Amino acid sequence: MQIAMSNFWTAGYSEISLNDLSKLTGMAKPGFYANFGNKEELFIKALQNYSETIAEPMLADLVQSPAPIADSFRALFIGIASTVTCADLPNGCFISASFLDAHQLPEKPRDFSQSLMDRQSLVFRQCLEAALERGELARDLNVEALAHFLTGQALAITGMARAGADMTRLTSFIDLAVSVLDEKGSVAASGAATRP
Repeated sequence: MQIAMSNFWTAGYSEISLNDLSKLTGMAKPGFYANFGNKEELFIKALQNYSETIAEPMLADLVQSPAPIADSFRALFIGIASTVTCADLPNGCFISASFLDAHQLPEKPRDFSQSLMDRQSLVFRQCLEAALERGELARDLNVEALAHFLTGQALAITGMARAGADMTRLTSFIDLAVSVLDEKGSVAASGAATRP
């Protein structure tokens, strides 16, 4: 599974064939089909493995963080940046890469990729709602819009890493992205994420 995940992550769905994966794993095709199913099923399993081992622990840390909301999101984004620039892993985020390449995916992998992005956005919104209840954010804040904004920033971080951005550049980007959360009411005042 790790071999499949790494190769799908690096090359993308359309560039990897079952013949390639069979050779890489050293498994004959009958055994490969018996263990993993078809290419679509294997891609979904690889995405699920990435989500369970890399993405979900980061989201759990965000949910459980006792820090102010800005610090919590900064820690999450720094964690994402550190992971997606790790020399031992392919650049970028596998989930984000699959989401951005959704036009190349068959329906089931595309829907699963979308569900993982929706899950991230939902967790972001729940954390923002909790911060709102704690009085950390302006009462008239459009939490859903802000959750989508932060989801977009996470996508941008992984895309920048995939293009070769280093931690110095990513950290500067992250500091700017979370600055909207630093002061109560700053987002509301900007007019960028308020209710009409």
